[in-house]
Amino acid sequence: MNLLESALLGAIQGLTEWLPISSSGHLVLAHQWLGLHMPLAFGIILHLATAMVIIMMFRNDIMKMVRGVIDPRKDCAENAGDHSSYWQRVKKDPDALFGWWIIVGSFPIAGIGVLFYDMFEIFFNSAFIVAVALAGSGLVLVLSALTVKKRVKKKLSVLDAYSIGLAQGMALIPGLSRSGLTIGIGLMRNIERETAARYSILLAVPAIIGAAVWELGQMVSRGAYDVDILTLFVGGVTAFIVGYIAIKLLLLIVRRAGFHYFAVYCFGLTALILATL
Repeated sequence: MNLLESALLGAIQGLTEWLPISSSGHLVLAHQWLGLHMPLAFGIILHLATAMVIIMMFRNDIMKMVRGVIDPRKDCAENAGDHSSYWQRVKKDPDALFGWWIIVGSFPIAGIGVLFYDMFEIFFNSAFIVAVALAGSGLVLVLSALTVKKRVKKKLSVLDAYSIGLAQGMALIPGLSRSGLTIGIGLMRNIERETAARYSILLAVPAIIGAAVWELGQMVSRGAYDVDILTLFVGGVTAFIVGYIAIKLLLLIVRRAGFHYFAVYCFGLTALILATL
């Protein structure tokens, strides 16, 4: 892998991770159409660069959630002498509650990833699977626009968190967009647009870090140390910069209710893939 290929893969990862068009699907196509191979070490760097974008942009939110989960704010109690239980204080602390919904939403992808890892690895060799999955992503985007209700919920529930987490787990299939499915399911569950987008983005942190740790284990077990430092650096920096821009763009698109228009791209790319098989 040369530096140009490294930058190109980093840009693909950074852009498509956040826009609802499937980063994994595009990486499969980059491999099959352009002959670009992504070593395990390079995949780890791209995942970590993607996670660093979220941590940098949402560092205050993340710190509030971590503090809230560890010790929900005591000033949320009705009075200074109130000895509310942990869960009673969590319910009164929006940051603590959001943090717990991130935890709940992270369980499905962990279970799905471990149980079906071998099957998903096979899917990464199939452009046909990517085509079908992209069509599925487009369908979710269309349905998210058709099912939006006028009255929106102000808070996430445990069922919302788990449903969105299941959607994230299904997005392990290349072509199913993680952001498309998680935000789309959130909108279909009548969650306010910006809340759905914020939850989707923050839910990615444990998933991306978990994927990086898993890939590190695979790299060590296979002895796959086949990428030089400069190549890793260029790919990681490119993924970080492009990812930062893509998240800003995603939030802008969600606020303006234009999220579902990406369905046109998903359906178009599906048609192109099927035409080339």
